[in-house]
Amino acid sequence: VVEKIGGFDERYGLGNFEDDDFSLRARIAGFESWIAEDCFVHHFGSRTFLGEGIDYSESLKKNWEMFKRKWGIPKEIEYGVNYDLGWILKQAFNPTKHYFPITPDRLSISQAEDLFNLGDLDGAKTLFEKMLFYDPKNIEALNDLGVIYFHQGEIDQAISYFYKVLELNEEHAEALENLGNCMVAQGRFREAIPWFNKVLNFKPKDVGLLNSLANCFIQLEEFTKAKEIYEKSYQIDKNQVYIVEVIKELDKMKELGNQRSMIT
Repeated sequence: VVEKIGGFDERYGLGNFEDDDFSLRARIAGFESWIAEDCFVHHFGSRTFLGEGIDYSESLKKNWEMFKRKWGIPKEIEYGVNYDLGWILKQAFNPTKHYFPITPDRLSISQAEDLFNLGDLDGAKTLFEKMLFYDPKNIEALNDLGVIYFHQGEIDQAISYFYKVLELNEEHAEALENLGNCMVAQGRFREAIPWFNKVLNFKPKDVGLLNSLANCFIQLEEFTKAKEIYEKSYQIDKNQVYIVEVIKELDKMKELGNQRSMIT
């Protein structure tokens, strides 16, 4: 079973629902769960939680929410209420979703990124964090983990990971662009500009970057500069029909700004 589905999904931390999760994955992989009535296990409950000073009920609640997100169980179902296993067990076994490696040599950036693309941010984060436990200088894992935190709205945490990437490689284009996007997300448009400009040194014809840079200047009401950049972007890719309308609007904004200056 372990060769087929791996070990526990470590997103559950020290416990609660990792065993439910393992059993579901095993069933989807074609195995059955049996009760061994000729065995006796004496379990001293919650010893680990007490020893680590962890609030058991809080951990249970947190992991139940995580379990629901992973398996698509409706949010409104509370802990202790029965839920439908039938449709969960009908899905096909998918190593990307259902295999969790135990040893470091089986960890894979591609699997973590595939989980991310499937919308399983918790699972992807867990794999990236495990990679960094064994290899703290894994640039791909650092950058991808920053992207996950960005998508989860934890921008400051994301920024810290992108800075770690740049400490290892100051010309890492993705991390530079990601830092620019973080600044934009926090409304720090003036600070975003240098990051986008640095990336453009490596990718001068990237219209997405040019448009992001132009937008920063719009937010700062520097319409002339924004227009220049949008015009450059349009010359590179004239399929961006909407940019023609944006440029027209920028001309109107510029004219309106000139009128205000004259009145002042």
